[in-house]
Amino acid sequence: VLRLGVVTGVGHARLIFQRFGRFWGAFSVIDLFLLNALTIVTEFIGVTLGLEYLGLPKIWGVVAAAAVTIIAASTGSFRRFERFMMV
Repeated sequence: VLRLGVVTGVGHARLIFQRFGRFWGAFSVIDLFLLNALTIVTEFIGVTLGLEYLGLPKIWGVVAAAAVTIIAASTGSFRRFERFMMV
């Protein structure tokens, strides 16, 4: 999706809508949102399992992970988030 966006200058949904029509465009967008949500759920499951393994309280770890995720998503700069994660 990233490569398509860089080459064509338009987003994933617009390309699907233009090439395959409204039904497949809507299906693709809904599918993308659903899979992203499920990926986030599995990330938090991993956080809870890791904290349980370390014997740390799960609720505070999940809250901290959620806060980091929200902050990272709200900055609007992937490069800044990438640098933060490397540190």
